[in-house]
Amino acid sequence: MLTDILANLFEDPESWKVYSSGLSKGSLHPDKGPDGGAALRLDFDFHGGGGFIVARKELGFRLPDTFEFSFFLRGDCPANHLEFKIVDPGGADVWRNQRENHDFPTDWTCYRISERDLPFAWGPEGGGPPDTVGAIELVIVAGTGGAGRVWFADLSLQDQTVYLPKKISASSFQPNHPPGAVFQPGLPSG
Repeated sequence: MLTDILANLFEDPESWKVYSSGLSKGSLHPDKGPDGGAALRLDFDFHGGGGFIVARKELGFRLPDTFEFSFFLRGDCPANHLEFKIVDPGGADVWRNQRENHDFPTDWTCYRISERDLPFAWGPEGGGPPDTVGAIELVIVAGTGGAGRVWFADLSLQDQTVYLPKKISASSFQPNHPPGAVFQPGLPSG
């Protein structure tokens, strides 16, 4: 079940890795989410320069054809770039949702990112939608820079793929009451 894949993802900050560039520094801490559950707090400081801070969680699962990630976010920081990335299992191909000069909300706000909002960013794959997740990255890139903190909570994944109904057949049926009528509004079904 897709909702179980990301359940409790933010309960253990130690299971995440933090990477940074230049003089920037970042650290992860446990905190409380909007419903009192686990949240992940990313403290960062660009120390007057540029760069980025990445919180990376190694995972491994296939994505449905049509999907939507959602999570809650709030921040206490200057405007900077916010990125949500999907990395393939080999680590070479990346899909990215990027919000430049993002004003982080001070109150918990729900963010939704569908497969259409995750364009291919780089890698040997050369394009197309992601189909397998090797890692998720939550990234703050210096825009204004400065220091602050950002909280993430309740990351989930929903399968939004529309499936065609199965073909219905029957060994016998009443005249004017075909088996397939159960999926066709307006046709008699019984």
